[in-house]
Amino acid sequence: MTDYKNIPPNLIEQVRTVRDYDISYDTLHTKAILKDRQSERTIKVPYSAYTNKYKDALSTIIITKELDDYKKRYFWYRPKSVSLYYYGNTELWADILIINNCAALREFTPDKLKIYDPDRLKKFINEIMILEQVYY
Repeated sequence: MTDYKNIPPNLIEQVRTVRDYDISYDTLHTKAILKDRQSERTIKVPYSAYTNKYKDALSTIIITKELDDYKKRYFWYRPKSVSLYYYGNTELWADILIINNCAALREFTPDKLKIYDPDRLKKFINEIMILEQVYY
């Protein structure tokens, strides 16, 4: 069932919403809804990343960054720092490991770094949210 009260009323409001939209753990994951029938409490539990579900589409915006010696040393073993540096948050650190073919932090020692293009990522995330009918 669609929650119509959260749908922006017009295109201008939709553009404002998207412009102000932040990438977060909450918005990047599908949620299971658990409801306690006695207390009527509801808990939303994130369980599956949209970036994993749409990895084929997102693979079209992967770019390679050449790293100077300082950035190589700074980013070694620190995919969260990469995510913070390029996206302004740490939410995509696991994706950075995956697209750089690293199974663990100790493998993350890139000379060349693969990341989602920061200039195009927000648009892709917005399109994913529309496909999933998640309204902000």
